[in-house]
Amino acid sequence: MKNITKIIWLWVLILLPLICYSADSTVEKLPPSSPASESIFYVVDKPFTSGASDNRLSLGNLLLWMATQDWTFSGAVTLPVITLADASTLTLPAAAVDEGWTTGLFGCGPDGTCAWTNIADLEATIPISGEITDEQVACWESSETPGTNKLKSCGTKTTDNSTATHLLCKDDSGEIENCTLAGLAISGTTSPTITVESIPANATVNAVGELTVDTTTDQFKYYGGAVRVLPYIQYLSFVIPAPAEADDINIMKAPYGMTILGINCIVQGTTSATGQLQECDSAGANCADLDSDITCDADGAADDGTLTDSTIASGAWVRWKTTSLSGTPTFLTVTVRYSVVAD
Repeated sequence: MKNITKIIWLWVLILLPLICYSADSTVEKLPPSSPASESIFYVVDKPFTSGASDNRLSLGNLLLWMATQDWTFSGAVTLPVITLADASTLTLPAAAVDEGWTTGLFGCGPDGTCAWTNIADLEATIPISGEITDEQVACWESSETPGTNKLKSCGTKTTDNSTATHLLCKDDSGEIENCTLAGLAISGTTSPTITVESIPANATVNAVGELTVDTTTDQFKYYGGAVRVLPYIQYLSFVIPAPAEADDINIMKAPYGMTILGINCIVQGTTSATGQLQECDSAGANCADLDSDITCDADGAADDGTLTDSTIASGAWVRWKTTSLSGTPTFLTVTVRYSVVAD
């Protein structure tokens, strides 16, 4: 009897592990009451394991698998808040653009609250000042009063390029106007070119910044503190005390090409001095007469009005040559008028 009992317990000990393993393979495991964070997802029949005794699936593996799938939502998905990298949040609007709108503008405020704005409502909030029609330029008129800034018409586009010299500018009262610009010319149609016109001739100069060319006096006039002029005629004047025959005096080395316009002379004392101008080389030698001699007396004299050679080269010396004297004049004064040759 004792041997039979021992045999029965021996079979129980052999078969019990096999019975338990069979139950473990067919009965679904329930999750633990307090699962660890890395074990919160569970599946049945161990689809991602081979022979493992645990049905848990890690979150990392699940996310990798989800990233390879196409997702179709047949129901509502609610994402009320999005957290950004700096821990700030965006609160999404509760619904999409209103079906009655043509277009909605999406934006978020400083507090992270996002909302849709109807474009039509936005356009209606921009105030317009005055009538704006085709081919007019609109500009923004600012105001110190909040909410009163507005768009207004600031001038009509000029289409005639043959006379178009207009540009938007601000007048004395602060208004933007279509201004006419003197001294500019616009040419071309598809790619207009703005060029600066020549200085006006014989214009009235009576305000600061104005200028003109006086063709009567051949002067450049401009207004600074008053009307000023830059004459093209320049002059050189010199005095020879007690002139003597054969006084040949270098009076100037030409800093640029010049044209001698006229020569005037006069003596003090009796009676006269005769002489003329010469052009010498850069060393003051090889001098040549510019014209015939002038007899300078007590009431003054001048050249005959047409110099034989009136051109002075840049770098040349200009010399006065005294040819002869009558009496004993005490002073001889000579004035030479000339102009600079344009390079």
